[in-house]
Amino acid sequence: GGHYTLRYAYVSQRGYYPGQPDKENQDSLCVHTSLGGNEDEHLFAVFDGHGELGTECAVFATDKVPKNLLKDASRLASDPVTAFTRTFVDTNVQMHRSDIDDSMSGTTAIVARVKGRKLHVCNVGDSRATLAEINSHGKLRAVDLSHDQTPFRDDECQRVKAAGARVLTLDQLEGIKDPNVKCWGDEEEDDGDPPRLWVQNGMYPGTAFTRSLGDAVAERIGVVAEPEITERELTHNSRYIVLASDGVFEFLPSRTVLEMVMEHGDDVQEAALEVVTESYRMWLQYETRTDDITCVVIQVVGLEPPPSGRGPRMSIG
Repeated sequence: GGHYTLRYAYVSQRGYYPGQPDKENQDSLCVHTSLGGNEDEHLFAVFDGHGELGTECAVFATDKVPKNLLKDASRLASDPVTAFTRTFVDTNVQMHRSDIDDSMSGTTAIVARVKGRKLHVCNVGDSRATLAEINSHGKLRAVDLSHDQTPFRDDECQRVKAAGARVLTLDQLEGIKDPNVKCWGDEEEDDGDPPRLWVQNGMYPGTAFTRSLGDAVAERIGVVAEPEITERELTHNSRYIVLASDGVFEFLPSRTVLEMVMEHGDDVQEAALEVVTESYRMWLQYETRTDDITCVVIQVVGLEPPPSGRGPRMSIG
């Protein structure tokens, strides 16, 4: 397939919380180039912790996910989907068994693994991966590589309800709005009071996502660690991959983020910085605080188009 280059950079910005000026950054990230000594295999990941021990949960996952993947290296090579699923499930069990009290804390995880031209993206929660491609007219095509797992999604909403969750906004929970009438639209028109998960007779845990690592209490009402995985072939039209916590996507759609990145050309560090800076600015425009904001930008350089008149070469195994 010929050689090509990946350039990457990242920025992680601690959130601004007026009431908690010393609140730590609960986002974490990792980059492992030449994963397990393989020169054509690389791993990029963002973890967004939540709850009182969110930082500990995110750091734990940052350490364990790559280790668990490498423990299963032969399966990762032959059946990456199963390897990723096992890794997330195992990491979740290890977190429950660790010294971290993850009853009401946990983390999202968005993980991208590039091997040769193959890209696997593995997701639990509402962090996101998105891809910039150029069409034949040189125009940007934004391709989301993950789909936020929140109760805004009907399939996820029904799944957690079947597991015993009540799905209500805070206004519904507090009786300001009718709890029996769905009062939210789609994520784009979120008014700052998203649907959340609650146990039947309590006002907890209140998670706004439907999958995660940790969150032992929410697990009883359907919050699972099984990831959703997408697989894609990188082509000569692939330009950038962006992984980011929901601090970025709260106010910026994927396409806007990719447009900003593309304006910076080869300067991926400046691209990541602008995405985070602009996200921070948007938070302060609409809220009195900001979320933690993390962005990894990966540039794909020098992937050659297939020779004209022939499709890409494929080996028949």
